[in-house]
Amino acid sequence: MKKSTLMVACFVWLTGSTLSSAQELSSAQESSEGASAGKTEEVSEYTTAQIFEVWGWFVAHQTGVAQTLGSVDLTEEEMVFVGKGMLAAAKGAGNPDATGKMATVAQTYLIERSNRVIAAMIEKGREEEARFFTGLIGTPDVIKLSSGLAYEILMEGSGTFPKATDIVKVHYEGRLLNGQIFDSSFQTGKPLEIPLNEVISGWTEGVQKVSVGGKIRLCVPAALGYGDDGSPPNIPPASALIFEADLLEVTEPMPPVEETAPSVEEVPVIP
Repeated sequence: MKKSTLMVACFVWLTGSTLSSAQELSSAQESSEGASAGKTEEVSEYTTAQIFEVWGWFVAHQTGVAQTLGSVDLTEEEMVFVGKGMLAAAKGAGNPDATGKMATVAQTYLIERSNRVIAAMIEKGREEEARFFTGLIGTPDVIKLSSGLAYEILMEGSGTFPKATDIVKVHYEGRLLNGQIFDSSFQTGKPLEIPLNEVISGWTEGVQKVSVGGKIRLCVPAALGYGDDGSPPNIPPASALIFEADLLEVTEPMPPVEETAPSVEEVPVIP
């Protein structure tokens, strides 16, 4: 299947549209590619419909389509229209905006709409963060720092406390306030090893509060994380974050190698 046709399949499945809308798109594709395109076959324990749905999901995320569509918060009906446009492009049809007059209007509208969506997400993120940190007040063992960071030592360590300039090796898991995991070395089985001053500031400050062998929970406000920009596609704008980290090792960075100027005898003579 061509990439453009695959993108159409992706849009059909992502819309979650009504059966009639999906049939309309499927019918149009069948007329172009032959009657066999709309058939569902059994492939092992899965049908081709299930395979294409999963494939469409991956294509949408790998190409950035899911993030682009999410930025304007499309309704199901609007997603069907987008799918129709993609299908037309896949079949080689001309631009429905033949005169080109719609392009500027469409661009302005979509930018304004995206800005409204992002502004609403930022407002929601800030409200959720305020409620969360207010709820931490008076919680036993939770320490709130002047920076806004809150942390709790879940297990005391017995080794070295890291400095901001040290290299740390940690197993960790990061979650949004709704509990959704956006990153986890526990799942991959590969600890993170990184200079502590090359991560978000909430980590740089917080991981210094636990010693090797210990476990810490960090409650990171958005200002000490990814701010109003977030980290698409997994971390929305203005998201407070919760991390649990096991500090495994601390290593001091290698001192920089000092370069010495060559002696007079070592300077090559160019004739």
